[in-house]
Order: sequence, then C-alpha cells, then structure tokens
Amino acid sequence: MIISHRHRFVFVKTTKTAGTSVEIALSKHCGPDDVITPIHPDDEVIRQEKGYPGPQNHVTALPDGRPWALNNHSPAVRARRLLGQQVWRDYFTFAFERNPFDRTVSAYHYMKKNRVAKGIWKDSLTFDAFVRKPGVLDRIHQRGWGLYAINDRVIVDHIYRFEDLNGGMADIYARLGIDESEPLMQTKVSKREASYREYYDAATRALVAKAFEKELETFGYAF
Repeated sequence: MIISHRHRFVFVKTTKTAGTSVEIALSKHCGPDDVITPIHPDDEVIRQEKGYPGPQNHVTALPDGRPWALNNHSPAVRARRLLGQQVWRDYFTFAFERNPFDRTVSAYHYMKKNRVAKGIWKDSLTFDAFVRKPGVLDRIHQRGWGLYAINDRVIVDHIYRFEDLNGGMADIYARLGIDESEPLMQTKVSKREASYREYYDAATRALVAKAFEKELETFGYAF
C-alpha cells in the first residue's frame, strides 16, 4: 500500500495483479511524509538499487493516539480509517483487478511453489485439488475484492485491469500530474506457456465462477 500526501493518492495493493511492480514504480514519486509499506526483502533490494524510497511511516497512530499499522496488503478501509473520511474523498484511490480465472491459476503456481518449498504441500498438488482446498478460493477473493470493497461495495475511486497494466499506469500518472516515461518493471514473473483456460474443467470453472461472482458481475470478466 502507498498513501501519498505529495500527490494525494492511495494505492491499495491486491495480489497477483503486478502489485509489487506498481508499488515500486509509484514509490519513486513519494515524499518523506508519504506512507510506503514493506514488500518482500528480495523486492526491497530492487527498490533500493533503483534509489527509490523504501518502507516509511507505515507504523503510525490514529488521531486519538492509538497505534495504527499498515502492511503490504492492508484493506482500503484501514487506510480510510487513518486518513479520515474527508481526506479519503479528496485523494484519488485505486487498485488493480485481474480476470479471476487467470488470477486463480497464477495464485496456484505462486502458492504451490511457496508451500512446497516449506514442506506444507506436495509437489504433486494438481490445480483441481488446489481449487477444492478449503478456504483457498476465499483467500484469493479476499486478497482482491476484500481489500477494495466493504459490504460488497467498492470504496476506491477506480479499479484498473491487470490486462491493461501499461494503460492503467499511464492514466494514473496523467491523473496525478506525474511525468513518467520509464517502463514498468516486472517482478515475480512466472513462465506459464499454457492459457489459463487449459487448467479448467466444467467443475473447477463452476467453483471459481461462484467464488468470484462479485468480480465477474462488477467488471464484466468472463471465462
């Protein structure tokens, strides 16, 4: 998450939507009073090598003095609580979303890699078994819709599409009056030759469609 007072915006970082790449790019333009949450240590090395500001001001306090911390994937409502309703309305708030069918396949590879390395899952775990694991689809849903919506209502100003990442970044910079010509760098890139559609059968397609009903309905995504 980034809260920029310099440029009056809030970036709510969802998962598997190139969020780290976006966060590194936006941190370049942050001032000393802006909030930048920590990212993975490997990615912090990249940000440091580029000379961009790193984690800062993410542990703070509410107006009443109570401690308040923000992390990499804090929900929008948590930032709104810190800023207050008026500032939240005045700032440009945004997030990125991705076709849920594609996002689920991406999450499968990412989560499987990490959990196999930690000895939690077996390397033989299939996509079908992954989708059927209790809580998995809900976790992916909550790390997207659950971050930028409350009571099933989107509370950020704009949801950009992962499928038009460069176009989205161009629009963000234009809205904020930022002159930026550097192309968006890629982090956490996985090589997947097959289309996400090839991972599905009728049953897994139905399970994902049900789990991400709100995203499909709101943003018009389809299989």
